[in-house]
Amino acid sequence: MLDQMQKTVAEARDHGPFVPSITNIVTVNPVVNAQIGVGGSPAVFYQAEEGESFAPECDALYINLGTLIKDHETAVPATIKALDQAGKPWLLDPVGIGKGRIHQKLISFIKDYPPTIIKGNATEIIKLASAWGLKDQADQTFIGVDSKDSVQAAKSLAVKLARFTKQVVVISGPKDFVTDGNHHYSLKGGSALMGQITGAGCMLAGVMAVYLGVAQPLTAALTACTLFNQASQAAAQSAQEPASFQTAFLDLLYSLSKEGKLEANYEEDDLND
Repeated sequence: MLDQMQKTVAEARDHGPFVPSITNIVTVNPVVNAQIGVGGSPAVFYQAEEGESFAPECDALYINLGTLIKDHETAVPATIKALDQAGKPWLLDPVGIGKGRIHQKLISFIKDYPPTIIKGNATEIIKLASAWGLKDQADQTFIGVDSKDSVQAAKSLAVKLARFTKQVVVISGPKDFVTDGNHHYSLKGGSALMGQITGAGCMLAGVMAVYLGVAQPLTAALTACTLFNQASQAAAQSAQEPASFQTAFLDLLYSLSKEGKLEANYEEDDLND
């Protein structure tokens, strides 16, 4: 697996996969910078006709449901249908799931067009599983976009989601969890300072989408999580405050991906720990 991950990092830098995004307006800048840092070629759009145009041309596409605006109501379904017709992979980050009519409508629509990778924090994964009828009752507290649940609490539902979509689900947190429904991995998390900067999870999803443009979903997910954790741990050694940490982190995403030296920080997970 480590060889495949290192190959993925190299191919992204060599080929510059085209990965457009409908992404959270709060985190556009850090997401795009992170994607460029690992070799991706990003674009950000919000109109349906743009999505229909980008879908056949892209290597992968990233959809983030944070800070929804009226245009998302038509742009997201049109883009997903175009991706489905073109047979292109895409990643869903269900930020703020369940907040408002448009959000609920889009989540319901996406159930019939499952993403190639779902990446969310523990609470988002629990909420998505509930919305799609994979959980009896959603009784967790959910405020804003931060996780109120542990990664461990969401593992079984992540596996159910992966088996439902027949694809890959990622829970980001202090210890990341990646599953394709049959194979499960835990990855030692990065620096706690990741929780002190805006858009860490969105950046992870954006980079994961870049790797999805050159690799199989499970490999893409593990590669992005490994690189992020490694870069954040290294950044925290030289920068102990959020602003300087964010700068150091982006620099390290660039340098580590350019060097291609990933460390094997993942292990198979039996879902009990």
